[in-house]
Amino acid sequence: MIILNEETIKPFGRIRKSHDFIGAKRYIASLSCIENSLIHIESDEHLASLKAYREVSEEYYGRLPVRIGYYIGYNEIESPCRYHKSSTLFVAVSECQIGVSTMCEFGKEIPLFNYFTIPQNTIFELFGSMIFTRPHNRSGKEIRLIEMYAGNRDEQFSKDFEWESDYEARYLECQNTWEIVL
Repeated sequence: MIILNEETIKPFGRIRKSHDFIGAKRYIASLSCIENSLIHIESDEHLASLKAYREVSEEYYGRLPVRIGYYIGYNEIESPCRYHKSSTLFVAVSECQIGVSTMCEFGKEIPLFNYFTIPQNTIFELFGSMIFTRPHNRSGKEIRLIEMYAGNRDEQFSKDFEWESDYEARYLECQNTWEIVL
């Protein structure tokens, strides 16, 4: 297992240090875990009301609607992969592991995963088009991981989001990714 740091993550993303997630980390730390299960909440209203959410939404995603959710619980196995075409920001409230691979043509290539141990309190970004596993912890310790990415996958555009022009309104949502229609 590779320890995630600025050097080891370079092919897949980068470490971020610019935002204060203390309120978000306190909230996630206060939630109770269910033994032998990993819960994934894709969107959490409390997290979305915090200052760090608004700052990250503005700086990383250009005011596009952003999902902020979390993983909490226990998981000792590498299980289903996720894929976001946009970059994904993670905040490790507790230490955990994650597998990361670049996108390849399924059926022609088998993705080779690099498994990282993410130290507690690490904030990191995975670049778009990365495949990653659900977080796991082989030592059996609880997992607490915040996840942010552009998009309202199962919803219409946020009613709170105000477009500055008709041009901006041409954004379409395409299954967890954003594309500009010219």
